[in-house]
Amino acid sequence: MNVVEKYRGRLIKVAYFALLLGAFYLFMKYAFTLFLPFMIAFVIATLLQKPVDRLSKNKYISRGFASAALSLLVYAIIGTLIAFVGVWLVGELKSFFEFLAGKFNALPEFIGMLEGKILNFIKFLPDKMEASAAAKISEWAKLLSEDTAAGASSIGGALLSKFDFSLLASPLSGIVSTAMQLPSFLIAFVITIISTCFLTTDYGRLKNFVKRQLPKDRVEGISSGKKILKKSLKNLGKAYLAIMGITFVEMLIGLLILRLIGILHTDYIFVIAFITAIVDIFPIFGTGTILIPWSLYSLVTGNYGMALGIIIIYIVISVLRQFIEPKMVATNLGLPPIVTIAGIYIGLKLFGVLGVFIVPIIVIMIKLLNDEGILHLWNK
Repeated sequence: MNVVEKYRGRLIKVAYFALLLGAFYLFMKYAFTLFLPFMIAFVIATLLQKPVDRLSKNKYISRGFASAALSLLVYAIIGTLIAFVGVWLVGELKSFFEFLAGKFNALPEFIGMLEGKILNFIKFLPDKMEASAAAKISEWAKLLSEDTAAGASSIGGALLSKFDFSLLASPLSGIVSTAMQLPSFLIAFVITIISTCFLTTDYGRLKNFVKRQLPKDRVEGISSGKKILKKSLKNLGKAYLAIMGITFVEMLIGLLILRLIGILHTDYIFVIAFITAIVDIFPIFGTGTILIPWSLYSLVTGNYGMALGIIIIYIVISVLRQFIEPKMVATNLGLPPIVTIAGIYIGLKLFGVLGVFIVPIIVIMIKLLNDEGILHLWNK
């Protein structure tokens, strides 16, 4: 009987978590965008509670006025940052993607250079073996060149079509034109602002209402979990933002040095450093995703100084990160790399680009809660 009860308990537990996973999948797939304005409003309303409490202590300022004023101020700051930084960044990215499109058109020439390098390399082989290998290499290079030449323009066009920056020729016309084409986005944005004002005002009352609907022990568990997650994710976010900033600065300094000594000839140093810093944050990518192919390309095209310079930048960034990351990431998550990779892959397949960010964060949250004993999914 004990064995039956034991297995029945396990089956119930498995079924319970299967239902939770199913509900999470359905929510992310079909309801996430619907509830996104309210989730953003809830996060901002939570962050604004302390400032609103301080302001509303003044007898001349009501809580409703303080909530509305601070909410509007937050969105005004966010909008201003997006307007100034976004317009500059969009202009830079537009030029950068046009530059990449030009590089795609030069791929057949690069393949020819690579073929020549490989053919020179295999000259040490016996004559018959060299002739056979050379024929195969030439055949593959020809096929690859033809396919690349046929598809290069379409690839470059596809890249540029994904980023239609013509609306942002000037900040004002860009914002107005984009707004006219995205009414649903504007409606969602207005709903988010209004929801933030109301949630900030009624946060305490709504919080007490939810508490009254739950058992006391469950309320305490949720409160403890909230504090743990808030502190852990805050520290983790600060650490990785700092690491991303350090990578950006290291990359920027390295590229500026290469440019000053006359090795690098490009106007996209800031954009390259920015993209590299973002890619570096992902566990399965890192700076090598960009720097290693770049150095190999430079090596094949005969730009040996550039290849050496990029490899040195890569080594410096990698070595410094090994020292910086353990010290800056205050919370040691202890997640096996395979779990992180699986989370990113599954998130990408199920929910697209958004899942790349959300699923690993969910995994991190579950582990933190399990480590603190709030969840009991596995033994520590």
